[in-house]
Amino acid sequence: MVLHAQVPPTYYIDVELDNEAESLVVNQTIRFQNNETKSIKTLNLLDWANAYSSTDSPLAKRLVEEYTRSFYLSSKSKRGSTTIEYINEGETTLKWNRPKDQIDVIIVSLENPLMPNESIDINIKYVVKIPDGKFTGYGILDDNSFFFEHFFIRLALRNNNAWEPLSFLDLEESQSQAANFDIIWNIPNNLKIYSNIVSTKIGHRDNLTLYKFSALNQKILNFHIGEFINYNEYKSGDVLFSTNLELDDYPKDSSTESIVKVHSFITNKFDGFTEKYIYISKEKNNKRPYYALTLIPSIIKPFESSFELEITILYAFLQQYFTEYFNFHPRKDFWLKSGFYNFLILQYLEEYYPNKKLLEVLESKALINFFTQHYTLSKLTFEKTADQFYEFMLRRNLQQPLFTSKEKLIRFNEQIATPSLSLMWLRYFEEQKNNSVFNFINQTQENKWTGETLVNQFIDFFGISKIDGFEQNLKSRNSLDFSFSKVKVKDDKLTFEVKEKNNISLPFSIGWVRDDSLIKVSKFDAEMLNKSLTIQSYEADYISINPQIRTPEFNPRNNYKHIKNSTLIKPFRLTLIKDIENPFYNQLFYNPRVKFNAYDGISFGVRLNNKTIKSRPLKITAQPLYSSIQNKIIGSFFGTYTMYNENSPFYFSNFSLGGSSFHYDNDLSYTLMNASATIFKRTPDLRLNKNQALRVFWQYVKREQNDLTADKPNYNIAGISYVYANKSALRHITFNSLSEFSKEFGKLSLTTEYRYLLQSGRQLSLRLFAGKFLYKNTSSNYFDLSLTRPTDYLFQYDFLGRSETTGFYSQQFVMAEGGFKSSFDQQYSNNYLFSLNTSMGIWRWIETYGDIGYVKNNRAKGRTYFDLGFRLNLLPDFLELYFPIYNSNGLQLDEYSYKQKVRFVLTLDPKTLSQLFSRKWF
Repeated sequence: MVLHAQVPPTYYIDVELDNEAESLVVNQTIRFQNNETKSIKTLNLLDWANAYSSTDSPLAKRLVEEYTRSFYLSSKSKRGSTTIEYINEGETTLKWNRPKDQIDVIIVSLENPLMPNESIDINIKYVVKIPDGKFTGYGILDDNSFFFEHFFIRLALRNNNAWEPLSFLDLEESQSQAANFDIIWNIPNNLKIYSNIVSTKIGHRDNLTLYKFSALNQKILNFHIGEFINYNEYKSGDVLFSTNLELDDYPKDSSTESIVKVHSFITNKFDGFTEKYIYISKEKNNKRPYYALTLIPSIIKPFESSFELEITILYAFLQQYFTEYFNFHPRKDFWLKSGFYNFLILQYLEEYYPNKKLLEVLESKALINFFTQHYTLSKLTFEKTADQFYEFMLRRNLQQPLFTSKEKLIRFNEQIATPSLSLMWLRYFEEQKNNSVFNFINQTQENKWTGETLVNQFIDFFGISKIDGFEQNLKSRNSLDFSFSKVKVKDDKLTFEVKEKNNISLPFSIGWVRDDSLIKVSKFDAEMLNKSLTIQSYEADYISINPQIRTPEFNPRNNYKHIKNSTLIKPFRLTLIKDIENPFYNQLFYNPRVKFNAYDGISFGVRLNNKTIKSRPLKITAQPLYSSIQNKIIGSFFGTYTMYNENSPFYFSNFSLGGSSFHYDNDLSYTLMNASATIFKRTPDLRLNKNQALRVFWQYVKREQNDLTADKPNYNIAGISYVYANKSALRHITFNSLSEFSKEFGKLSLTTEYRYLLQSGRQLSLRLFAGKFLYKNTSSNYFDLSLTRPTDYLFQYDFLGRSETTGFYSQQFVMAEGGFKSSFDQQYSNNYLFSLNTSMGIWRWIETYGDIGYVKNNRAKGRTYFDLGFRLNLLPDFLELYFPIYNSNGLQLDEYSYKQKVRFVLTLDPKTLSQLFSRKWF
């Protein structure tokens, strides 16, 4: 048997920063030894700096997926690139190429195969054009300030005798194996340099200062270069901490105490900890902060400086430590790596800040505490945030299997939910199985487990394979859900069963709760699920399932059963505004509401609902309002029930019933009753924003009679609609078909819309509408197709003054039916209507628009209409202005009446506006 020593690659790098040209000039040698038993014919190199060179790179596509458009719209001068002068082996120039779909990877063909135990030196000369730091946080931060990571060419990972060249996706990972480095930086004399590896100043050359950096078995290289940057250094024993984290009003002596505390925790947890230098940069930390610290705006200083500094430094250090000293695959093993460092953060909190509340500092402020003291959120501790984060995604049906590779996770799951899920399972197994997570951490490090081996060792260590159905559950999207069944109270005895919805036989515990405090806990084996249990009541108010360490459950509210009275019904609690769920109460929320339309004026009242921060299957809302103009009570009610289908593309089934009453004209009210059933479908890849919906609905409308018209005031309409949507930051494609039927008419309409953002920043929009009556039994044009402003007989659009034909309110524009921005004498159709709406960006939010349409009425000749003008697209679909220039009636630039022809789009609904801020995460 021949043993092959694992000799790491060595990089000899000489790099000069040209800050005027904003580039790095690099001369580099890579020494690589074949540690395998077979020959190697090619080398795969990662040239991640070149990921910035094209808007078709994997990085560019990733940024667009997350609605980050700055890179796509940037000028070429702001992007980065790598220009390679040569790749040589000695005097021989080697052939190399970049795969078409991975421009940040270089495949080098060797002149001769590299045999086992042989080494090779590859010499590369190249120039890196430094990108703007606003894209990923790496590159040019501002004048004479740079932050670098992954800007040198490195060998790709090699697994199972094959290269694994993974493209740069800005996932905060290292895709190269550990290596030795000798790096000489040549930087202008007026700049300083800081790094996560130790340096020495070795001299001067022309106007440059030379620094030498050396490291052994290193994966991550960080370099922060700038004129006015500054790092503080702190000593803890023989370890030097270097950081530019700054906290206002927190003296250096206090910072030292906090850092010594963190260092003490680290050395106690990791046997043989030998680090002598720890570097924590603010720029690196801002990429992936500890999320619980960012929930509350920093402007109100929600945490003590000592706490914030300690958690920030510990979290940043742990991410570095598990990257450098474990053999984790950067993507496939993310599930456990993230669980490990979150587990250690939790250990630190339990040791130094037990029961630390998320809103603790705010509660110390008397005025704030007066409003928050009865909120469940105000009692939420840091230890419980993981439960809340993961359940938040479960209720949106956006959870992904635990073992999902990092690059396939949506943003919220990658940064928050998956680490939370991993943490929850680690805590649960440690508590139920009495197996130390630290033992598993140490074994993982010692044995260098990774990939499938790591998954199998995890399953074996915690005995997961012995739990019926649970191993498969970890690899699926199925959530758990424990609940009580057949609960009976007699004297001081309780009889009940504990069930789990997926019939997974997990061990569980039962707790007794009195006055919201846990008084006793008993553990039960998995075999006791679905069996009748009889226990003492101990005069408890509630019994609970897994009260200390929760499993990742869809509905933990049913883990609590009220046993204090014979009805076993939880008491109600009325609370202002929204809160997280309280398992001890049935919650009802109220909050003030203000609405406006031309006929009710400012309507104010209260909104009563059961909606918590996390979505829930059954949602009920009642909103009584007082109309300031009509002096009447108006408002709405709405109830919806959602069925969650976790392992089906038809992920939601929604059933709703509602009604409302407002005014549609002066002193004329309308009342609606509606019901619907909707099935939603999506692709298995949650990163794709493709969705479909099929909806069946019925609506009854009762309107007060208007003596001036002959319109039938009351009617029933049933219909079916299908919607397809594929929306992204660059392309927006939707298709909608709608069929409506009533005694008065039958109608079919089709709408498709396409938007495309050009690289110049201009947006091209095309919309096609086609509508056709199948039959019509009324002479009124109230239900007719409209070329411009629709009559909105279903009351589905948020018109400020829906019956206005002149004045400001009549100028409100809603993109519906014909979509024209100009009005015409004969714009209604009782037969069929076609229209094409277009717009094109000119500069920033200034666009030009054009519409063309054909209107056909029964017993009348069809007519063609058009209009042209300019559009101020300040906030697409939310705030827009349309200025007509020319249409079928002629030139529109009339100085006396022109202002009446301007149309506007205005959305005031907070729920709709919130979509602008959530789409990056979900």
